[in-house]
Amino acid sequence: SLEATLLKLKAVYDDWWRRWRLPAYGPMISMPTVLSKTNPVKYAAVVLGVKDIDRLFGMRRRLIAEFDGTVVSAGLAGYRRDLGQWPNDIKMTYTQYFPKKFNFDPYEKGYGQFTYEFLGSKERGIDGDLGRVVVTGCVLYARNDDHEANGASRHSAGGTNDDFVLWPALRAISRGQAK
Repeated sequence: SLEATLLKLKAVYDDWWRRWRLPAYGPMISMPTVLSKTNPVKYAAVVLGVKDIDRLFGMRRRLIAEFDGTVVSAGLAGYRRDLGQWPNDIKMTYTQYFPKKFNFDPYEKGYGQFTYEFLGSKERGIDGDLGRVVVTGCVLYARNDDHEANGASRHSAGGTNDDFVLWPALRAISRGQAK
């Protein structure tokens, strides 16, 4: 009936609304959604008319990683500009170069921080869509949907595995290394 369909539609949107306001890895997020438990035959209009927004949650995680990563990267660059070197530890940049709250990895289930590694003059090759890029100085990266820190050996922006390298800017470096 129309009334039952409208109630089901309201339940689906209410479920999504509640999940949007929760921490990314809270206990409710791992539970099946109302839409996933909906009978596709009985409520075909709801199932066909509404797309599940799991993809939107993934896009939100990527946006948070890119925004926070930009803030942290700007802080790292400011530290290097002022002191002429990369920090040995990211904690050296807190408060003066960026607020600590921006060092947040949305892919880390424990609500942890981005992974920062000081490389100094050592070179590290990072594989990705742009081919292999060699970086020095430091590297800042987030986990991806696999929730594992893989040492930034491969870059995948907002993907399901590998790491999400936030600094240095791999695209800009690849342009300079392409000969």
